[in-house]
Amino acid sequence: MFFLDPVRSLAAHILAASVLELFPQSLLIGGDHDGLQFHYDFVFPFEFQKEFIPLIEEKMRQLIKEQDEVQIFEMVPSVAASFLTHHNQPHRAEEVQEHPDTLATVIQLRNFTDYSPFPVETGPFFFKLDPAFSKRDSVVRISGASFKTKELLKNFLKSEDPLDLGEDLGLFIQDDNGPLLWLPRGVTLREVLIDWWKKEHAAQGFGSVFTGGDPEAHRTLLDSVPALSRIAEIGETDLATFRGGEEACISSLQFFVKILTIFGFKHRLILSKGRSPLLRKALAQCGLNTEGDGKRVEVRIQDRWEREWVGPTLELLEGGLIARQVFTSLEKWILHLIDHCEGDLPFWLAPEQVRICPLKHQDAEAFKAELTTRGFRVQVEGSEKKLGEKIHDALRERIPYIIVLGEKEQKLKKVSVRAYGARAEELMDQESLLEKLVEERNHRL
Repeated sequence: MFFLDPVRSLAAHILAASVLELFPQSLLIGGDHDGLQFHYDFVFPFEFQKEFIPLIEEKMRQLIKEQDEVQIFEMVPSVAASFLTHHNQPHRAEEVQEHPDTLATVIQLRNFTDYSPFPVETGPFFFKLDPAFSKRDSVVRISGASFKTKELLKNFLKSEDPLDLGEDLGLFIQDDNGPLLWLPRGVTLREVLIDWWKKEHAAQGFGSVFTGGDPEAHRTLLDSVPALSRIAEIGETDLATFRGGEEACISSLQFFVKILTIFGFKHRLILSKGRSPLLRKALAQCGLNTEGDGKRVEVRIQDRWEREWVGPTLELLEGGLIARQVFTSLEKWILHLIDHCEGDLPFWLAPEQVRICPLKHQDAEAFKAELTTRGFRVQVEGSEKKLGEKIHDALRERIPYIIVLGEKEQKLKKVSVRAYGARAEELMDQESLLEKLVEERNHRL
């Protein structure tokens, strides 16, 4: 789950206000924002053309400069419905009557009035509308991306989607917006993460169980089997349950700090669900700053675009139990990792750490066996492709180390090594290379 940005909610409404100023007979259907994107749906009394998009962008820039005229009201849904009907927005009036909370947000700018199902916040932002638009029946959807700084917008427009990156890396394929279909390289990445998780929990004294990730089943096991005091399991999600007080909370929070350091994620901590002096004291002992109060600490991971996602969580349960999650969703963790690294996974996580490219008549199997024995994930590129093509493929797939074996290397009893991101190859003897790889694998911080 990610958390919606109220400034992007404003962007959707400014889009709608701009369309109405340019095409007053248009009907508003509704708007929303999803992560980085915002959109609004309209019914136009004419055939909408892509040439209208630049006109709408220009009008939006004008209205953004006039944000001091934006008025935001909190109304009882029935009053908001009457207000919207009075301002010729019958469809939005119907929508607001279904608002789940006591008060609904209504926004007004010049002659534009609209209902917002999400919080709205004024503030500077930069945006770009998608030059294409979608149409379903008579409804036209106009979409765009917005950020609080011009630099973030610029970087986003030239960036790759993590789903596309994952496909380029050969981790998975997408099935028409259905679940991801994991390929062997992707399965290897999942297994590396799961193996790391298991080793970390085993070192902390957790016993592995299987309940399907059911918290109540964890409670039953801890209550029924006296020998069990700390249990954990992992599937698509993970769950660890244990008994303890301040010391147990502190060790878990220190574990969170370790995780965030290893993966390099920006983050902030939120407390929610009631009040717990114990948890606040443990946070203070760890020197961690949090927002809010409660018995659940939630790490909200921030991606490159300042979206926030639920990361590790720690919650105090009844009966002195503590529940802890690291990944929450393994699939989303991997997607966030791909986005954070821009596809350049750290060496210890790379599904394929080394690719050996032998030239004609060179046998790479012995060296592959040596590397595999040392615990490295290695493949040999034994096709008939030219060396340049082999290296190009390996670089495109972001293989951390490419090793070339040829007659020159054989005579010198060395190998040519090219690290991903390096401009040139380096001649090394095999033992020096092995030492280098071991050092990099162990260097996670």
